[in-house]
Amino acid sequence: MMKRLTRCFLVVMIGMLCLAFAGCGAETQATLEDIAASDGDITKTIKEQITVPAGMTATVEFSGDSFDIVYTYDDSISEEDAKALTAAFESNSEGVKANCTEAISALEQQTEITGITGTILFKNSNGEELWNCTCPEQ
Repeated sequence: MMKRLTRCFLVVMIGMLCLAFAGCGAETQATLEDIAASDGDITKTIKEQITVPAGMTATVEFSGDSFDIVYTYDDSISEEDAKALTAAFESNSEGVKANCTEAISALEQQTEITGITGTILFKNSNGEELWNCTCPEQ
């Protein structure tokens, strides 16, 4: 009787361990960051779609399934000019959001990842954030 109980106990324990570890070996889906790190074409595609005005630099950064496009002024912008630029960015934000949303849709089709988000940031040369826009809006 004791041997039978021990065997039943072992069978139950093995079954529980199998259930507990069933998903451990499962493949996880690559993130946008993973894909961008292994495929330079993603970054190249994004950079080809953005316009970088004279006097600025632009970088593309990835984190998980998100990307940031960071525009930085080469020279320092005065506080007065920064306020004027921020107002201009705000008045054009709907167009920026539409373009960003379109780019995200293309990235989702290209990578087969859903739920990608993007942020566009404008920074002064000292790193101070002047304006940002996140797509899709959260």
